[in-house]
Amino acid sequence: MECVEGKRLPQSSNISDKMSVTATLEFYTENETVGSWVNTIHAKEVMKYKQQTVCQKDNLKNDIGAVIYSEEMQYYKSLLECSFCSKMFSNKSNLRKHYKIHTEDRSFVCDICDKTFVDKLTLRNHCKLHSGERPYKCDICGKTFVETKTLRRHYKVHTGERPYECDVCGKTFAATSNLRSHYRTHTGERPYECDICSKTFVEKKTFSDHHRTHTGERPYVCDVCGRSFTQKTTLSVHYRTHTDEKPYKCSICEMSFKDGSNFRRHTKRKHNS
Repeated sequence: MECVEGKRLPQSSNISDKMSVTATLEFYTENETVGSWVNTIHAKEVMKYKQQTVCQKDNLKNDIGAVIYSEEMQYYKSLLECSFCSKMFSNKSNLRKHYKIHTEDRSFVCDICDKTFVDKLTLRNHCKLHSGERPYKCDICGKTFVETKTLRRHYKVHTGERPYECDVCGKTFAATSNLRSHYRTHTGERPYECDICSKTFVEKKTFSDHHRTHTGERPYVCDVCGRSFTQKTTLSVHYRTHTDEKPYKCSICEMSFKDGSNFRRHTKRKHNS
């Protein structure tokens, strides 16, 4: 037997031998995707999935659907729900970590800027912002990162992979966090409110950047010259004054730029595009 992808399947009466089901489950949490599993499908507002069933025998479709549904329900029942916000988690350790967001248990403190965190790993990654340590390097463009998950997300810039699709307008995104923020443009939700000026924001990062305009906090420090910044992106652009990196290249005249704003200004003024 041969499936529609051209792969040979063994002759057998067993359903699992005559089918190939691939489903990717990706869970939305405060940080990133926590895992993916094969042969399980979704629980709608908590997960996003893509499924492909490959089989030539039409009479197997109902049996296959029953197998998948059974596995889906079995896994869904094993998920743990936050009693505060109903978010779902695959294990107790992730749920306990998430609970700290609601209980404000932020016992891990940065000894440089006094910022607090819910766990040791997040604190350790934060400390790299002060030390300038960026151990994870893209082998395509040489850009460096503090965390592996940020590097993985960055790789999608090169591959063009945008697997997360908005079911309202069809726009696609490279990361689940970007999709979540985008959804709020449809719902009008702006959940982050400044306690000083009451301005509201769609994204937590934008809110945090704004809040520093009130506090004067500048946590992002250049390890070359010691200059500090309120935003991580500003520090990244500043680093290029030391490395002379110019990642934004014009495809028309081949001029290169250190930051995106100058690149966009150039294409608009010089090439009217």
